[in-house]
Amino acid sequence: ALDCSSEQKFLRRTAAERALQPPISRLPSHELNDILSQLEVLMAIAAATLCLPGVGIGRLRHELNQRGCCGLAKAVSQLHHARRWAAHPRGGLASEVRSALLGSRPD
Repeated sequence: ALDCSSEQKFLRRTAAERALQPPISRLPSHELNDILSQLEVLMAIAAATLCLPGVGIGRLRHELNQRGCCGLAKAVSQLHHARRWAAHPRGGLASEVRSALLGSRPD
């Protein structure tokens, strides 16, 4: 066991307590709309440029990586993950992690 200062213990306890509280609200609608519209535009550009009407994120990332645009491929992936998170938030994640770390088995 690590010997933590009382300040570190306080900060960890406070962070854990806040993490276990339910989220106040979902992503604000204007931010969600921005994410969705950016992704929609990217996919339309990809479909038109690559002449692939049903192009997906994986194919777009592959094409960008093949052209040496690895950072851009990562940014597209991060935007896609943000869209998925916003559409499907996982409110109980903090308590699930806490339980797992304390030795409880997930359902």
